[in-house]
Amino acid sequence: DYMNEHQVLIAPTTLIRSFNRAVDLLQSAGLLIEQGANVRLSHESYFDHLFASTFATTGRRVRDWLTSSEQHLFRRTQVRQILSYLRAENPTSERYLDALDDALNGEGVRYLVKDAAARWLSGVAGATQKEFEIVSRLDQENYSSLLRRQILSGKDWFPVLVSNGQIQSWLRSEEKQQVSLAVGWVADAFRDHPELALEEIERFWKAAADPLPILKRIFGRAAPGENATPLADFGRRLINDPKFELQIEASNDAAGDFLLWSKDKPGSAIELLALKYQRYMKDNPPCDLFVGNG
Repeated sequence: DYMNEHQVLIAPTTLIRSFNRAVDLLQSAGLLIEQGANVRLSHESYFDHLFASTFATTGRRVRDWLTSSEQHLFRRTQVRQILSYLRAENPTSERYLDALDDALNGEGVRYLVKDAAARWLSGVAGATQKEFEIVSRLDQENYSSLLRRQILSGKDWFPVLVSNGQIQSWLRSEEKQQVSLAVGWVADAFRDHPELALEEIERFWKAAADPLPILKRIFGRAAPGENATPLADFGRRLINDPKFELQIEASNDAAGDFLLWSKDKPGSAIELLALKYQRYMKDNPPCDLFVGNG
């Protein structure tokens, strides 16, 4: 309680001297270190775990706790630990979702705390639709676009954005920023969720009136992960599409030189590079590099 209240990792030894041999026993167990008139836990993670587990049993709202005192940097780690502890117990529980909503959307909660919660949430495994709904409410907050982008850029958020239709909606949006974010998320997903990324590409290709400009941007940003087959399939179809205007001269061309591929997937890189030049020379016979122009 003293450490939490004062937002420090030390406490006066007198607080536990009344417990018989407490200091000696805790030091022998490697849990406590005595420093002059103070004691501290041997590792900060002990405090984080003890505080989070205790807080979880109180039923107190995270928002009320945070706004009851100054919110210094000390609170960042505490909030992350509370959320981690509650999510590990049950990621769909009302207790956890309320705590997450408080940390991200709570009135009076400082940005430094929201930022800590956002960074933590971006890395969770198996993100859920309920968590997405809480993230969506950030639209009404200052700096919301930064926090929202940070969270949804996490690799395990892509399946959620696919399942709730957000990727398709943003790819077809009239707002350039939403399109740009969706382009980046689909391109990045070819590393961690390549099959799912290709499925989203196929949906967009069939539904959009003029999909090629956006598909070109996605392919230009994408790089293969361990499984390069879906991205290579996307590349073949894009290069072979008769409506796709191939420009060899452009360094940022969607079917570029595959520099991002060459280290880990040289076979796919060579195949697509050859396909690119074959298509270009077919469309531009006077520019054939191997046949004289007369």
